[in-house]
Amino acid sequence: MKMKTIKTIIATAILLAGVSMTQSCLKEQHDYFDTKPTERMQKYLGDVKAILTKPEHGWRMEYFIGNADGDYGGRNLAMVFGKDVDSVRVYSEEYGPTSFKSFYKLTTDDGPVLAFDTYNEIMHKYGTANSNYYEGKGGDYEFLIVAYDDKSITLKGKRSGKMCMMYPLEEPALDFATRMYNLSRDFKVSSFAGKLDGKDVAGELDLRNRQFTISEMYVAPDGQLDAKESFTQPYILTGDGVKFYEPLEFFGVSYNEMKFAQADTTFTSPQNPALKLKGQIPLDWLPYDFFAGDYMFTYGDGAMSITLIPEVEGETYRAKGFSDDFDLIFDYDLIKGRIQLKFQLVCKPDTDEVVEYNKCYVCLLPWDVADGGSLWMNSDLGMDAVWQISSGTEKPLFNWKDNKAIRSFATDSFILYLYNPSPTADSSYGGEATAFKFKGGNSRLANLKTMKKK
Repeated sequence: MKMKTIKTIIATAILLAGVSMTQSCLKEQHDYFDTKPTERMQKYLGDVKAILTKPEHGWRMEYFIGNADGDYGGRNLAMVFGKDVDSVRVYSEEYGPTSFKSFYKLTTDDGPVLAFDTYNEIMHKYGTANSNYYEGKGGDYEFLIVAYDDKSITLKGKRSGKMCMMYPLEEPALDFATRMYNLSRDFKVSSFAGKLDGKDVAGELDLRNRQFTISEMYVAPDGQLDAKESFTQPYILTGDGVKFYEPLEFFGVSYNEMKFAQADTTFTSPQNPALKLKGQIPLDWLPYDFFAGDYMFTYGDGAMSITLIPEVEGETYRAKGFSDDFDLIFDYDLIKGRIQLKFQLVCKPDTDEVVEYNKCYVCLLPWDVADGGSLWMNSDLGMDAVWQISSGTEKPLFNWKDNKAIRSFATDSFILYLYNPSPTADSSYGGEATAFKFKGGNSRLANLKTMKKK
C-alpha cells in the first residue's frame, strides 16, 4: 500500500513537470512573435511594395492564362509601379508601345494579394467575359503572393491557379514590350519535323493559344503520316525561342525550353544536343491585317461584291454583301495565315444575334456537291481562301479550297439550312432555309471558286 502511494506521487510529479514544461515552451513561442498577425502582414505587404517599386525599369511578367474551357498559354507583360501613388502602367507584347495605366493594391485574402483593382485594358482582357468567351479565358487580375525577393516574385492566380513569374526588367518597359511585339508578329512557324533517337517526330504550334505539340509519327494504312503519341505544353515566347509552363517530357527527356533560330527556322534544346527540329512557314502565309477590304466573290455561275471588316482582332472578319438579311463571319487561321469560311449560325447584320425562322436557327452548312450533295454539320469543316502567290499582293487572288479538317469529307459548297436547337427534336436538321437568299437569288453557294481583292 505504501509502495503504491509512492508510485502515484512520482507519476503525479512527472505529469506536473510535463505540464510545466509545456507551458514554458508555449511561453517562449509567444515571446517569439512580438507583433500581432495583422502587423506582421502589413510589414510583409510593405516589403513587397518596396520591392515592386525598386527596379529602375519595372518588372516583366510571364502571364499564363487558362480555365476549364482551355489553356491559352503565356503572354509577356511589362509593369512599372508608381513610387508615390499606387498606380501601375502595364505594357503587353500584344499591344507593343501602347500602355494602359490603372491602380493596384496590396491586400489580404487568405494570404497576401497583389490586386489590379481598377480596370486595365491589358490585365482584364483575358479575365473579362465577352460574347465569345462567357467566362473569359481564365486570365487573372488578383494574385496570391507566393514568394518574393529582389530578383523574382512568384504569383498564383486566384481564379485560374496559374503560376506567374515576375523578374526585374533590364531595359525600359516600352522597349521590352515593343521588342516582344515585333518578335511575336515575326514568329510564324506553325509546324516542324525531324528525327529523334531514330524516330520520326513532327508537331505544330498553336500560335494563337500558345500550345506546343510534338508527336511520334507513323505511316497510316492510307499512306499519310499520323501521330502515334503526342505531348503538349503551353508556352511563352522568349527572346530566343519558347519557354514551357511546365517541363515538356517525351522519349525520356524533360525540356524546359526550345531555342529557335530564325535564320534557318530550327528548334534546338539545351537539354538534348541531339534534338534539331526544322520549322516550317507556309509560303502563302499572310497576316490578319492583310485581308480587310473589298472583294469580288465568285462561285458556280455567280458572283457578288463583298466587304471584309475586322471583327475580333486577329481572329475573325465580318463579311458583308452576301445578303441584306444576314452577315457571315470569316475566321482567320493564324497557323496557316489564311481566312476560312466554316459552318456557322448566321447572324443579323452588324450584330451577334442569330437569325431564327420557325423556331430554328439559320446556319451555313458545309456541302460536298461533288460527292452527291453530302451535308455535314461540323464546326471544323469549311474552306480556306488560298492565296495565289503569282497574283501578287496589290490585288491578290484567292482560290477556295477544302480545309481538310476531315479526310472523308471535302467541302466545295455551302447551303443555308435550318438547325433545330431543341433537345427533344427528332433531328437537328430542319431542312433547307429556302426563305433566306444570298444576293444571287438562291439559298445555296455551289462550287466556290475565287475571291479577288478590288
